[in-house]
Amino acid sequence: MEMTVAVTPGAGQVQSVTFKARWTPEDGAPAEESGLCLLRYTPELRYVLRPEQAAAAAVRGGRASFDVFIRELESPDEPPDLEPIAPERAGWTLTKVEDPSIPAGVLRFRAEGPVGDEPYEDFTVGWRERGEPGPAAELPIRLRSLPPWRALPGGVVLHGARVESVHRAALTPRGDGTEPAAVRVRGPEGAVAATIEGRVVTVRFAPGETTPAIGSAWIDVLDARGGVLVDLPVAWFLDAGP
Repeated sequence: MEMTVAVTPGAGQVQSVTFKARWTPEDGAPAEESGLCLLRYTPELRYVLRPEQAAAAAVRGGRASFDVFIRELESPDEPPDLEPIAPERAGWTLTKVEDPSIPAGVLRFRAEGPVGDEPYEDFTVGWRERGEPGPAAELPIRLRSLPPWRALPGGVVLHGARVESVHRAALTPRGDGTEPAAVRVRGPEGAVAATIEGRVVTVRFAPGETTPAIGSAWIDVLDARGGVLVDLPVAWFLDAGP
C-alpha cells in the first residue's frame, strides 16, 4: 500500500490512498490490481500560526526568543481578538509586538525566556479569545540547551584491532565565558585517558585484555570551578579476534 498526504491549513485538503495488490494464480501469470481512494475536506481552523511549531536554541544559562505571527481565517483583514496566556514555564513571557510593517490582519507576538540545563525541553504557549478561559490557539515549542563550548570533532568513534591510538579535538567558545582548565573521564577505567593543553583535548585509547569489545566513555571539559563546558563521547567497536 502506498499513501500520499498533502496538507494545506485553512484550505480544502485532499488525502489520497493508493492500494496495490499482486498475486500469482495457480494456473496463470502474475496479476496486479490497484485502486485509489480520495478524501476531500476543509479543516475547522480559525487561526493560522507561523511558525506552526517553534524551535529555539541558546547557550545553557542564557535566554532564547522567537516571534510568532497569527491570522484569523474568517476575517483575514481584521486582527484577531486574542490575548496571550501566561506561559507555565518559569521565567518565560509572551508579549505582543507592535509592528506597522506587517498586514493589518496579522498579530505579532514574542516568546522569550531562560534556557536550563536539560539538552531538550518541550512545552507550549497559548492564546485565548478575550473573555474566554480556555486556549483558542497553541504553539508547541522545542527548546535546545547548548553547552558553552563546542568540540571539533564532537566525539571519537573507534573500530578495528586492540591497538593504542591518539585523537585530538579542538575547542571553541560559543560566547564569552570561562576558559577550559581540566578534563574528567567517565567510563571504564584504563581504556580511555585524556589531557588538555590550551584549547585542545588529547584522547588516548589504550585497550587492554579486559576492555570490552564494545564500550563507551565520556570526557568532560571543565572550567576552573569544575563546571562542565562541553563533553565528548568516546565509543569503540573492537575486533573479536585475538
